[in-house]
Amino acid sequence: KSGQLMPTDAKGRFDVLQWLMFQMAGIGPMQGQAVAFVRYFPETVRPAIDRYINETRRLYEVLNTRLTDREYLATDYSIADIANFSWLRSHRWARVPVDGLEHLQRWMATMASKPGIQRGCEVPPSRARPTSSNKAARRSRHASYRSICGSALGREWIQSLGCLRARSRSHRISPACSGRSPSAATPTRG
Repeated sequence: KSGQLMPTDAKGRFDVLQWLMFQMAGIGPMQGQAVAFVRYFPETVRPAIDRYINETRRLYEVLNTRLTDREYLATDYSIADIANFSWLRSHRWARVPVDGLEHLQRWMATMASKPGIQRGCEVPPSRARPTSSNKAARRSRHASYRSICGSALGREWIQSLGCLRARSRSHRISPACSGRSPSAATPTRG
């Protein structure tokens, strides 16, 4: 799949990179903070909530202006569209309204109608709409993950994760987190 979703000409490439960086330096951090203060803080911190929701909305307005006379953020459908849409699709969760941003709403509808986007939105399968095929696919992935974690290569991979916890019952905490030296790295059996 290499070489897709990114133009090869310099002008097109920089146009896509500009809007990809817009998501990475703007939408992602601001909307991420909005979600943190709106959804996960134990107390309501109104100034922080207002600041991040307003800044995210301002960034949405920048996108709306960009989409005034074009179908996609760059010349053609690109990774910049996918990266930005992955955040904008959850605007309700962040409590950031898109009312009055008709070009942005049109773009969001276009993006949501793409078969690849629809498939991507189901990885991992949405818990909102459990179906028997989602449950079967999840069981299959879990079985495959357990078999990988049980192999020597899987154990080596898990040890290389540093402070990340493995999801397998046979591996609790990596040596880096447990305070043991990496040379004494052996997974803790549970």
